[in-house]
Amino acid sequence: MSTKAPINESAKQPGLTGTKLFNFDLVIKHSTFCLSALFSLTAITIFFYLNSLASIQVRETAIKNAEVYLQTLAEFRALYTSEVVLNAKKHGIEITHDYKNKEGAIPLPATLSMMLGNRIGGSTNGVSSRLYSPYPFPWREDDNGLNDSFSRQAWQALTADPKRSFYRFEEYQGKISLRYARADIMQPSCVGCHNAHEDTPKNDWKIGDVRGVLEIITPIDTDIGSADTMIKHTLALLIAILVLALVGIRWVMGKLNLRSIEAKQLTEQGIEINNQLVSEVNYRKEAQQQLLEMSLTDGLTGVANRRKFDQELASEWRRAKRDGTQLSLIMLDVDEFKAYNDNYGHQSGDDVLCSLAAAMSGSAQRATDNFCRYGGEEFVLLIANSSSEEAQLMAEKLRVCVEQLALPHNYSNTSNLVTVSLGLATFKPADGHSGIDLLKAADVALYAAKDQGRNRFTIYQGH
Repeated sequence: MSTKAPINESAKQPGLTGTKLFNFDLVIKHSTFCLSALFSLTAITIFFYLNSLASIQVRETAIKNAEVYLQTLAEFRALYTSEVVLNAKKHGIEITHDYKNKEGAIPLPATLSMMLGNRIGGSTNGVSSRLYSPYPFPWREDDNGLNDSFSRQAWQALTADPKRSFYRFEEYQGKISLRYARADIMQPSCVGCHNAHEDTPKNDWKIGDVRGVLEIITPIDTDIGSADTMIKHTLALLIAILVLALVGIRWVMGKLNLRSIEAKQLTEQGIEINNQLVSEVNYRKEAQQQLLEMSLTDGLTGVANRRKFDQELASEWRRAKRDGTQLSLIMLDVDEFKAYNDNYGHQSGDDVLCSLAAAMSGSAQRATDNFCRYGGEEFVLLIANSSSEEAQLMAEKLRVCVEQLALPHNYSNTSNLVTVSLGLATFKPADGHSGIDLLKAADVALYAAKDQGRNRFTIYQGH
Protein backbone atom coordinates (compact mmCIF):
# COMPACT_ATOMS: atom_id res chain seq x y z
CA MET A 1 0.00 0.00 0.00
CA SER A 2 1.42 3.39 -1.00
CA THR A 3 1.79 5.93 1.81
CA LYS A 4 1.91 8.94 -0.48
CA ALA A 5 -1.20 11.04 -0.13
CA PRO A 6 -3.01 11.93 -3.36
CA ILE A 7 -3.09 15.53 -4.37
CA ASN A 8 -6.41 17.19 -3.52
CA GLU A 9 -7.76 18.41 -6.84
CA SER A 10 -9.79 21.12 -5.15
CA ALA A 11 -6.58 22.70 -3.91
CA LYS A 12 -5.44 23.05 -7.52
CA GLN A 13 -8.57 24.99 -8.47
CA PRO A 14 -8.31 28.59 -7.29
CA GLY A 15 -11.96 29.07 -8.20
CA LEU A 16 -13.04 27.12 -5.11
CA THR A 17 -11.21 29.54 -2.83
CA GLY A 18 -11.47 32.60 -4.99
CA THR A 19 -15.23 32.28 -5.35
CA LYS A 20 -15.87 33.18 -1.73
CA LEU A 21 -13.48 36.12 -1.94
CA PHE A 22 -15.04 37.24 -5.20
CA ASN A 23 -18.49 37.12 -3.62
CA PHE A 24 -17.21 39.08 -0.66
CA ASP A 25 -15.82 41.73 -3.00
CA LEU A 26 -19.21 41.99 -4.68
CA VAL A 27 -20.85 42.50 -1.31
CA ILE A 28 -18.34 45.22 -0.44
CA LYS A 29 -18.71 46.89 -3.82
CA HIS A 30 -22.50 46.82 -3.78
CA SER A 31 -22.93 47.21 -0.03
CA THR A 32 -25.00 50.38 -0.33
CA PHE A 33 -27.53 48.69 -2.58
CA CYS A 34 -27.61 45.49 -0.49
CA LEU A 35 -28.01 47.35 2.79
CA SER A 36 -30.62 49.70 1.34
CA ALA A 37 -32.63 46.72 0.14
CA LEU A 38 -32.22 45.01 3.50
CA PHE A 39 -33.22 48.10 5.47
CA SER A 40 -36.17 48.76 3.18
CA LEU A 41 -37.39 45.21 3.65
CA THR A 42 -36.91 45.58 7.40
CA ALA A 43 -38.85 48.85 7.48
CA ILE A 44 -41.70 47.39 5.41
CA THR A 45 -41.84 44.30 7.62
CA ILE A 46 -41.93 46.41 10.79
CA PHE A 47 -44.59 48.68 9.30
CA PHE A 48 -46.91 45.82 8.44
CA TYR A 49 -46.23 44.15 11.77
CA LEU A 50 -47.02 47.32 13.72
CA ASN A 51 -50.09 47.94 11.57
CA SER A 52 -51.35 44.43 12.28
CA LEU A 53 -50.51 44.76 15.97
CA ALA A 54 -52.28 48.12 16.20
CA SER A 55 -55.36 46.74 14.47
CA ILE A 56 -55.47 43.81 16.88
CA GLN A 57 -54.98 46.14 19.85
CA VAL A 58 -57.74 48.51 18.71
CA ARG A 59 -60.16 45.63 18.25
CA GLU A 60 -59.28 43.99 21.57
CA THR A 61 -59.64 47.34 23.37
CA ALA A 62 -63.02 47.92 21.73
CA ILE A 63 -64.19 44.49 22.85
CA LYS A 64 -63.03 45.08 26.43
CA ASN A 65 -64.70 48.52 26.53
CA ALA A 66 -67.93 47.04 25.17
CA GLU A 67 -67.86 44.41 27.90
CA VAL A 68 -67.42 47.16 30.52
CA TYR A 69 -70.31 49.17 29.03
CA LEU A 70 -72.59 46.16 29.06
CA GLN A 71 -71.62 45.20 32.58
CA THR A 72 -72.19 48.77 33.76
CA LEU A 73 -75.60 48.99 32.12
CA ALA A 74 -76.61 45.59 33.51
CA GLU A 75 -75.54 46.54 37.04
CA PHE A 76 -77.29 49.91 36.78
CA ARG A 77 -80.46 48.32 35.47
CA ALA A 78 -80.51 45.74 38.26
CA LEU A 79 -79.80 48.42 40.89
CA TYR A 80 -82.45 50.76 39.49
CA THR A 81 -85.01 47.98 39.45
CA SER A 82 -84.34 46.78 43.01
CA GLU A 83 -83.75 50.13 44.71
CA VAL A 84 -86.05 52.49 42.78
CA VAL A 85 -88.70 50.70 40.75
CA LEU A 86 -89.80 48.27 43.43
CA ASN A 87 -90.01 51.04 46.04
CA ALA A 88 -91.82 53.32 43.58
CA LYS A 89 -94.48 50.66 43.00
CA LYS A 90 -95.05 50.42 46.73
CA HIS A 91 -95.80 54.13 46.81
CA GLY A 92 -98.05 54.01 43.77
CA ILE A 93 -95.65 55.77 41.42
CA GLU A 94 -96.18 54.88 37.76
CA ILE A 95 -93.24 53.36 35.87
CA THR A 96 -93.63 53.85 32.15
CA HIS A 97 -91.77 54.48 28.91
CA ASP A 98 -93.90 57.61 28.48
CA TYR A 99 -92.80 59.11 31.79
CA LYS A 100 -92.14 62.57 30.27
CA ASN A 101 -95.80 63.00 29.43
CA LYS A 102 -97.11 61.80 32.76
CA GLU A 103 -96.69 63.77 35.90
CA GLY A 104 -94.94 61.98 38.72
CA ALA A 105 -93.98 58.99 36.54
CA ILE A 106 -90.51 57.52 36.30
CA PRO A 107 -88.93 55.65 33.33
CA LEU A 108 -88.83 51.93 32.89
CA PRO A 109 -85.49 50.19 33.72
CA ALA A 110 -84.83 49.36 30.07
CA THR A 111 -85.64 52.94 28.97
CA LEU A 112 -83.38 54.52 31.56
CA SER A 113 -80.57 52.01 30.88
CA MET A 114 -80.54 52.86 27.17
CA MET A 115 -80.61 56.57 27.95
CA LEU A 116 -77.66 56.18 30.28
CA GLY A 117 -75.69 54.11 27.77
CA ASN A 118 -76.20 56.61 24.98
CA ARG A 119 -75.45 59.53 27.28
CA ILE A 120 -72.17 58.00 28.48
CA GLY A 121 -70.87 57.12 25.05
CA GLY A 122 -72.55 59.58 22.74
CA SER A 123 -70.95 62.71 24.09
CA THR A 124 -67.36 61.50 23.85
CA ASN A 125 -66.67 58.66 21.46
CA GLY A 126 -69.95 57.91 19.69
CA VAL A 127 -70.73 54.71 21.59
CA SER A 128 -74.41 53.81 21.48
CA SER A 129 -76.54 51.01 22.85
CA ARG A 130 -79.58 49.09 21.72
CA LEU A 131 -82.00 46.72 23.42
CA TYR A 132 -84.13 44.61 21.12
CA SER A 133 -85.94 41.30 20.79
CA PRO A 134 -88.51 39.59 18.57
CA TYR A 135 -91.12 40.63 21.18
CA PRO A 136 -90.88 44.43 21.48
CA PHE A 137 -93.49 46.49 23.28
CA PRO A 138 -95.70 48.43 20.83
CA TRP A 139 -93.94 51.72 21.45
CA ARG A 140 -90.56 50.17 20.56
CA GLU A 141 -91.46 48.21 17.45
CA ASP A 142 -89.92 50.75 15.06
CA ASP A 143 -86.36 50.65 16.37
CA ASN A 144 -86.11 47.68 18.71
CA GLY A 145 -87.01 44.67 16.60
CA LEU A 146 -84.66 42.36 14.74
CA ASN A 147 -84.26 44.87 11.93
CA ASP A 148 -80.93 43.85 10.38
CA SER A 149 -78.80 40.75 9.79
CA PHE A 150 -76.60 41.32 12.85
CA SER A 151 -79.54 41.57 15.26
CA ARG A 152 -81.13 38.46 13.80
CA GLN A 153 -77.87 36.47 14.00
CA ALA A 154 -77.20 37.78 17.52
CA TRP A 155 -80.67 36.67 18.70
CA GLN A 156 -80.18 33.24 17.16
CA ALA A 157 -76.72 32.77 18.70
CA LEU A 158 -77.59 34.09 22.17
CA THR A 159 -80.80 32.15 22.52
CA ALA A 160 -78.80 29.02 21.68
CA ASP A 161 -76.13 29.87 24.28
CA PRO A 162 -77.06 32.79 26.60
CA LYS A 163 -73.72 32.71 28.39
CA ARG A 164 -71.68 33.59 25.35
CA SER A 165 -71.26 36.94 23.63
CA PHE A 166 -71.78 37.71 19.96
CA TYR A 167 -69.83 40.42 18.16
CA ARG A 168 -68.69 41.49 14.74
CA PHE A 169 -66.70 44.33 13.20
CA GLU A 170 -68.60 45.89 10.31
CA GLU A 171 -69.60 49.21 8.77
CA TYR A 172 -72.45 50.77 10.73
CA GLN A 173 -73.91 54.12 9.74
CA GLY A 174 -70.86 54.87 7.62
CA LYS A 175 -68.27 53.98 10.28
CA ILE A 176 -66.24 50.85 10.99
CA SER A 177 -67.68 49.74 14.31
CA LEU A 178 -67.74 46.92 16.82
CA ARG A 179 -71.21 45.55 17.38
CA TYR A 180 -71.10 43.61 20.63
CA ALA A 181 -74.16 41.83 22.01
CA ARG A 182 -75.02 39.90 25.15
CA ALA A 183 -78.20 38.13 26.15
CA ASP A 184 -80.66 40.06 28.34
CA ILE A 185 -81.92 37.45 30.83
CA MET A 186 -85.33 37.66 32.48
CA GLN A 187 -84.78 38.38 36.19
CA PRO A 188 -87.11 37.39 39.08
CA SER A 189 -87.97 41.03 39.78
CA CYS A 190 -89.06 41.61 36.17
CA VAL A 191 -90.98 38.50 35.16
CA GLY A 192 -94.22 39.51 36.87
CA CYS A 193 -94.31 42.97 35.34
CA HIS A 194 -93.59 41.71 31.84
CA ASN A 195 -96.25 39.03 31.99
CA ALA A 196 -98.89 41.30 33.56
CA HIS A 197 -98.34 44.45 31.51
CA GLU A 198 -101.40 45.25 29.40
CA ASP A 199 -99.29 45.90 26.27
CA THR A 200 -96.96 42.94 26.62
CA PRO A 201 -96.46 40.98 23.37
CA LYS A 202 -95.63 37.83 25.38
CA ASN A 203 -97.12 36.84 28.72
CA ASP A 204 -95.52 33.47 29.42
CA TRP A 205 -92.07 34.63 30.43
CA LYS A 206 -90.11 32.50 32.89
CA ILE A 207 -87.09 33.36 34.99
CA GLY A 208 -83.90 32.77 33.01
CA ASP A 209 -85.49 33.25 29.56
CA VAL A 210 -83.60 35.33 27.01
CA ARG A 211 -85.96 38.30 26.77
CA GLY A 212 -83.78 40.37 24.46
CA VAL A 213 -80.38 41.35 23.19
CA LEU A 214 -78.36 44.18 24.69
CA GLU A 215 -75.99 45.59 22.06
CA ILE A 216 -73.14 48.09 22.33
CA ILE A 217 -72.04 49.80 19.11
CA THR A 218 -68.52 51.22 19.29
CA PRO A 219 -67.07 53.16 16.32
CA ILE A 220 -63.35 52.43 15.95
CA ASP A 221 -62.52 54.75 13.01
CA THR A 222 -60.97 57.33 15.33
CA ASP A 223 -58.89 54.73 17.14
CA ILE A 224 -57.68 53.26 13.84
CA GLY A 225 -56.76 56.74 12.63
CA SER A 226 -54.80 57.45 15.81
CA ALA A 227 -53.01 54.14 15.49
CA ASP A 228 -52.15 54.85 11.85
CA THR A 229 -50.72 58.25 12.81
CA MET A 230 -48.60 56.68 15.53
CA ILE A 231 -47.37 54.00 13.15
CA LYS A 232 -46.43 56.58 10.52
CA HIS A 233 -44.44 58.59 13.06
CA THR A 234 -42.76 55.42 14.26
CA LEU A 235 -41.94 54.44 10.69
CA ALA A 236 -40.46 57.86 9.96
CA LEU A 237 -38.25 57.60 13.03
CA LEU A 238 -37.24 54.08 12.06
CA ILE A 239 -36.31 55.17 8.55
CA ALA A 240 -34.16 57.97 9.96
CA ILE A 241 -32.36 55.54 12.24
CA LEU A 242 -31.84 53.07 9.41
CA VAL A 243 -30.43 55.78 7.13
CA LEU A 244 -27.94 56.79 9.81
CA ALA A 245 -27.03 53.16 10.32
CA LEU A 246 -26.62 52.74 6.56
CA VAL A 247 -24.20 55.67 6.40
CA GLY A 248 -22.16 54.28 9.28
CA ILE A 249 -22.07 50.77 7.89
CA ARG A 250 -21.11 52.06 4.44
CA TRP A 251 -18.14 53.87 6.00
CA VAL A 252 -17.09 50.66 7.75
CA MET A 253 -17.46 48.73 4.51
CA GLY A 254 -15.16 51.17 2.80
CA LYS A 255 -12.49 50.51 5.42
CA LEU A 256 -12.97 46.80 5.04
CA ASN A 257 -12.55 47.09 1.29
CA LEU A 258 -9.07 48.51 1.82
CA ARG A 259 -8.11 45.46 3.83
CA SER A 260 -9.77 42.90 1.56
CA ILE A 261 -6.93 42.69 -0.98
CA GLU A 262 -4.35 41.74 1.65
CA ALA A 263 -6.81 39.39 3.32
CA LYS A 264 -7.53 37.74 -0.03
CA GLN A 265 -3.95 36.71 -0.58
CA LEU A 266 -3.54 35.40 2.95
CA THR A 267 -6.84 33.54 2.74
CA GLU A 268 -5.94 31.85 -0.54
CA GLN A 269 -2.66 30.64 0.90
CA GLY A 270 -4.34 29.43 4.07
CA ILE A 271 -7.08 27.60 2.18
CA GLU A 272 -4.58 25.91 -0.09
CA ILE A 273 -2.56 24.67 2.88
CA ASN A 274 -5.75 23.62 4.66
CA ASN A 275 -6.93 21.66 1.60
CA GLN A 276 -3.67 19.78 1.50
CA LEU A 277 -3.89 18.98 5.20
CA VAL A 278 -7.51 17.88 4.91
CA SER A 279 -6.65 15.68 1.95
CA GLU A 280 -3.83 14.05 3.89
CA VAL A 281 -6.01 13.52 6.98
CA ASN A 282 -8.86 12.05 4.91
CA TYR A 283 -6.49 9.72 3.12
CA ARG A 284 -5.09 8.44 6.39
CA LYS A 285 -8.56 8.05 7.88
CA GLU A 286 -9.71 6.03 4.88
CA ALA A 287 -6.64 3.84 5.08
CA GLN A 288 -7.18 3.26 8.80
CA GLN A 289 -10.86 2.49 8.22
CA GLN A 290 -9.99 -0.02 5.52
CA LEU A 291 -7.46 -1.71 7.78
CA LEU A 292 -9.99 -1.80 10.61
CA GLU A 293 -12.67 -3.31 8.38
CA MET A 294 -10.20 -5.88 7.07
CA SER A 295 -9.27 -6.84 10.62
CA LEU A 296 -12.94 -7.40 11.50
CA THR A 297 -14.03 -9.14 8.27
CA ASP A 298 -13.63 -12.79 7.33
CA GLY A 299 -11.42 -12.93 4.26
CA LEU A 300 -13.23 -15.87 2.67
CA THR A 301 -16.96 -15.21 3.21
CA GLY A 302 -16.96 -11.43 3.60
CA VAL A 303 -19.04 -11.49 6.80
CA ALA A 304 -17.77 -10.40 10.24
CA ASN A 305 -15.05 -12.57 11.75
CA ARG A 306 -14.40 -14.05 15.18
CA ARG A 307 -12.71 -10.87 16.42
CA LYS A 308 -15.75 -8.76 15.45
CA PHE A 309 -18.02 -11.29 17.15
CA ASP A 310 -16.07 -11.11 20.42
CA GLN A 311 -16.41 -7.31 20.40
CA GLU A 312 -20.14 -7.41 19.65
CA LEU A 313 -20.81 -10.09 22.26
CA ALA A 314 -19.13 -8.04 24.99
CA SER A 315 -20.88 -4.84 23.91
CA GLU A 316 -24.36 -6.35 23.58
CA TRP A 317 -23.99 -8.23 26.88
CA ARG A 318 -23.29 -4.92 28.67
CA ARG A 319 -26.21 -3.23 26.90
CA ALA A 320 -28.64 -6.05 27.71
CA LYS A 321 -27.53 -6.06 31.36
CA ARG A 322 -28.00 -2.29 31.58
CA ASP A 323 -31.42 -2.30 29.87
CA GLY A 324 -32.68 -5.52 31.47
CA THR A 325 -33.31 -7.19 28.09
CA GLN A 326 -32.61 -10.68 26.78
CA LEU A 327 -29.77 -11.69 24.49
CA SER A 328 -29.92 -14.71 22.17
CA LEU A 329 -27.12 -16.54 20.41
CA ILE A 330 -27.46 -19.07 17.59
CA MET A 331 -24.41 -21.21 16.83
CA LEU A 332 -24.56 -23.31 13.68
CA ASP A 333 -22.30 -25.87 12.04
CA VAL A 334 -22.35 -27.28 8.49
CA ASP A 335 -23.30 -30.96 8.70
CA GLU A 336 -20.74 -33.49 7.45
CA PHE A 337 -18.50 -30.69 6.13
CA LYS A 338 -15.29 -32.76 6.40
CA ALA A 339 -16.83 -35.37 4.13
CA TYR A 340 -17.77 -32.59 1.70
CA ASN A 341 -14.18 -31.28 1.59
CA ASP A 342 -12.71 -34.77 1.25
CA ASN A 343 -14.90 -35.67 -1.72
CA TYR A 344 -15.60 -32.37 -3.51
CA GLY A 345 -12.36 -30.58 -2.70
CA HIS A 346 -11.48 -27.67 -0.48
CA GLN A 347 -12.22 -25.10 -3.17
CA SER A 348 -15.77 -26.42 -3.48
CA GLY A 349 -15.99 -26.37 0.30
CA ASP A 350 -14.96 -22.71 0.33
CA ASP A 351 -17.64 -21.97 -2.29
CA VAL A 352 -20.24 -23.64 -0.09
CA LEU A 353 -19.21 -21.54 2.92
CA CYS A 354 -19.45 -18.35 0.83
CA SER A 355 -22.92 -19.30 -0.42
CA LEU A 356 -24.15 -20.16 3.07
CA ALA A 357 -22.72 -16.94 4.54
CA ALA A 358 -24.38 -14.78 1.88
CA ALA A 359 -27.77 -16.45 2.26
CA MET A 360 -27.87 -16.51 6.04
CA SER A 361 -26.51 -12.99 6.55
CA GLY A 362 -29.25 -11.80 4.20
CA SER A 363 -31.84 -13.49 6.41
CA ALA A 364 -30.60 -11.59 9.47
CA GLN A 365 -32.04 -8.22 8.50
CA ARG A 366 -32.41 -6.39 11.82
CA ALA A 367 -29.85 -3.72 12.61
CA THR A 368 -29.16 -5.45 15.94
CA ASP A 369 -28.48 -8.86 14.31
CA ASN A 370 -24.78 -9.69 14.18
CA PHE A 371 -23.92 -12.59 11.86
CA CYS A 372 -20.30 -13.77 11.99
CA ARG A 373 -18.08 -16.64 10.92
CA TYR A 374 -16.87 -18.21 14.13
CA GLY A 375 -14.29 -20.48 12.59
CA GLY A 376 -14.03 -23.30 10.06
CA GLU A 377 -17.56 -24.29 9.10
CA GLU A 378 -19.12 -22.67 12.20
CA PHE A 379 -21.16 -19.47 12.15
CA VAL A 380 -22.89 -17.52 14.91
CA LEU A 381 -25.81 -15.08 14.98
CA LEU A 382 -26.10 -12.73 17.96
CA ILE A 383 -29.63 -11.33 18.38
CA ALA A 384 -30.10 -8.41 20.79
CA ASN A 385 -33.32 -7.63 22.69
CA SER A 386 -35.10 -10.84 21.65
CA SER A 387 -37.12 -13.50 23.38
CA SER A 388 -36.40 -17.20 23.07
CA GLU A 389 -39.45 -17.59 20.83
CA GLU A 390 -38.16 -14.93 18.40
CA ALA A 391 -34.74 -16.56 18.35
CA GLN A 392 -36.31 -19.96 17.63
CA LEU A 393 -38.11 -18.50 14.61
CA MET A 394 -34.82 -17.10 13.36
CA ALA A 395 -33.01 -20.41 13.89
CA GLU A 396 -35.61 -22.26 11.85
CA LYS A 397 -35.44 -19.53 9.21
CA LEU A 398 -31.67 -20.02 8.88
CA ARG A 399 -32.03 -23.80 8.67
CA VAL A 400 -34.65 -23.57 5.94
CA CYS A 401 -32.62 -20.92 4.13
CA VAL A 402 -29.65 -23.30 3.86
CA GLU A 403 -31.84 -26.22 2.83
CA GLN A 404 -33.47 -24.15 0.08
CA LEU A 405 -30.09 -23.45 -1.48
CA ALA A 406 -30.20 -27.11 -2.56
CA LEU A 407 -26.44 -27.53 -2.59
CA PRO A 408 -25.73 -31.23 -3.35
CA HIS A 409 -23.95 -33.29 -0.69
CA ASN A 410 -24.02 -36.93 -1.72
CA TYR A 411 -21.57 -37.94 0.99
CA SER A 412 -23.68 -36.78 3.95
CA ASN A 413 -25.37 -39.25 6.27
CA THR A 414 -27.99 -36.58 7.06
CA SER A 415 -29.30 -35.55 3.64
CA ASN A 416 -28.31 -35.49 0.01
CA LEU A 417 -28.13 -31.68 0.35
CA VAL A 418 -25.93 -29.39 2.43
CA THR A 419 -27.64 -28.82 5.81
CA VAL A 420 -26.78 -27.17 9.10
CA SER A 421 -27.31 -27.96 12.76
CA LEU A 422 -28.05 -25.11 15.15
CA GLY A 423 -27.86 -24.54 18.86
CA LEU A 424 -29.80 -21.75 20.52
CA ALA A 425 -29.39 -20.12 23.92
CA THR A 426 -31.22 -17.09 25.38
CA PHE A 427 -29.92 -15.38 28.52
CA LYS A 428 -31.00 -12.35 30.48
CA PRO A 429 -27.64 -11.00 31.71
CA ALA A 430 -27.27 -11.00 35.47
CA ASP A 431 -24.56 -11.08 38.10
CA GLY A 432 -22.60 -14.28 38.01
CA HIS A 433 -22.89 -14.77 34.22
CA SER A 434 -20.98 -13.45 31.25
CA GLY A 435 -21.08 -13.53 27.49
CA ILE A 436 -18.80 -16.57 27.57
CA ASP A 437 -21.54 -18.46 29.45
CA LEU A 438 -23.98 -17.63 26.65
CA LEU A 439 -21.46 -18.85 24.05
CA LYS A 440 -20.89 -22.13 25.94
CA ALA A 441 -24.64 -22.68 26.29
CA ALA A 442 -25.19 -22.26 22.54
CA ASP A 443 -22.32 -24.65 21.88
CA VAL A 444 -23.88 -27.27 24.18
CA ALA A 445 -27.20 -26.87 22.34
CA LEU A 446 -25.40 -27.23 18.99
CA TYR A 447 -23.88 -30.56 19.96
CA ALA A 448 -27.27 -31.70 21.21
CA ALA A 449 -28.69 -30.95 17.75
CA LYS A 450 -25.95 -33.05 16.17
CA ASP A 451 -26.60 -35.91 18.58
CA GLN A 452 -30.31 -35.83 17.72
CA GLY A 453 -29.68 -36.38 14.00
CA ARG A 454 -28.47 -33.02 12.60
CA ASN A 455 -30.37 -30.65 10.25
CA ARG A 456 -32.29 -29.23 13.21
CA PHE A 457 -31.97 -26.75 16.07
CA THR A 458 -32.13 -27.39 19.77
CA ILE A 459 -32.59 -25.01 22.67
CA TYR A 460 -30.28 -24.84 25.68
CA GLN A 461 -32.26 -25.93 28.73
CA GLY A 462 -29.74 -25.53 31.52
CA HIS A 463 -30.24 -21.80 32.24
